[in-house]
Amino acid sequence: MPRGHAALGRLVYLDGIPQRDVVRRLGVFESTICRWLKVVRTYLHGAANAEEFIFR
Repeated sequence: MPRGHAALGRLVYLDGIPQRDVVRRLGVFESTICRWLKVVRTYLHGAANAEEFIFR
């Protein structure tokens, strides 16, 4: 996962910062943040599935 996407995921999902605040901080459109977060979720979903496969 690109470093910027990881940082965004950390801000939103771990630190609990609302997406609208992140939009203001980064100065990008909300649709851009939504698209980037979809990349983060897809990556995490794939990683979780891979881990489940490995530890069975």
